[in-house]
Amino acid sequence: MGYNRFGAGANGGSAGDGELPAEEETVHALLGPAERLLREGASAVALVAELIAVVIIALAVVMAVWRTARHFLGRVHAPMDRVRLDLARSLALALEFLLAADVVRTAVAPNWDDIAKLAAIAVIRTGLNYFLHRDIVEVETEARGTAFTEPQEPAQEGR
Repeated sequence: MGYNRFGAGANGGSAGDGELPAEEETVHALLGPAERLLREGASAVALVAELIAVVIIALAVVMAVWRTARHFLGRVHAPMDRVRLDLARSLALALEFLLAADVVRTAVAPNWDDIAKLAAIAVIRTGLNYFLHRDIVEVETEARGTAFTEPQEPAQEGR
């Protein structure tokens, strides 16, 4: 069926009444299953990325709680900055997986609303990641500075 310049079909139907031209019906029939498969595949990939993020966070929290409990119970006298840094690294990695899941979901069939949400999520997660990384570098720099400086012995007078 052909369309005239006003979007009406040759039989008087409008272009917006759900009818597709024969060529578009053929293309839609061929691409419909492929598009559905792509969407389902992307959804599965995103779900796996989110699952990985949840596992990373769960393991990091369990390890941090365990190490903190051992510290406060007096069994280990390691600095708490190490626990905090390891937890921050794990959270940063999990944020990367969550961002990847959002990108995969949006890449399949984006509309402007999805793109705006992705942009907001990306800005927030990137900001969190930036500040986590900055804290990690700062604490590691301080740790290296104190680890390599040997205590100075007081000068003895009269020798």
